[in-house]
Amino acid sequence: MRGSSVAKGVLLTAGGAICWGFSGTCAQLLMDIYGVPLAWNVCVRLVFASLLYLVFCAATHREQLLCLLKQPRELGRLLAFSIFGVLLVQVCYQGCISVSNAGTATVFERCGLILIMLITCLKARRAPMRRELLGVVLAIVGTICIATKGNLGMLAIPAEALMWGAASACALVFYTMMPVRLLERWGSVVTTTVSMTMAAIIANAVVQPWNMHVEVTPGIVAAMAA
Repeated sequence: MRGSSVAKGVLLTAGGAICWGFSGTCAQLLMDIYGVPLAWNVCVRLVFASLLYLVFCAATHREQLLCLLKQPRELGRLLAFSIFGVLLVQVCYQGCISVSNAGTATVFERCGLILIMLITCLKARRAPMRRELLGVVLAIVGTICIATKGNLGMLAIPAEALMWGAASACALVFYTMMPVRLLERWGSVVTTTVSMTMAAIIANAVVQPWNMHVEVTPGIVAAMAA
């Protein structure tokens, strides 16, 4: 049973990473090839993602969803997660893509796992294990190689990409660690549905993408759908 659970976790983690990387490639296609503005891309993605989640959640977790909507304190926690988790990680990740590329942005963002490991070790009052330290060293060396292409005297990527990447790594920490208690109580579907919907409402209210001139072509629709 333990082995089966671990295998399932590994497969879900790998699948999530593949989907995340693929979505980053689609975001790069939208911004680089079709000229879609970063803010418009984030807003529209969040709208359609939240709609899909709402339909799925209403069909599978309707009672849980209605129960959560009646609890102001829990909604307050979800609002914080929506802003500093869901929305921030989308903006920073896609911001890094807009000034570099999806591969570079993904590597920088995943460096947030180093921060998560350090925070976890501090909370547990333990030293990192050898394999964790090895992972940190490899991650740092790999990131330095990407940022400098082996020439430590200069950056091989725009400084703006480095700043977006660092912000993205920090955002990943919020995105991963903030909803732990919410996930334990409400599950991933309900938590993600409400937080994604809140993030979509906030982003669209602030940005107002309907006032931005974007000619929606079949290619943009296909990339957004993917």
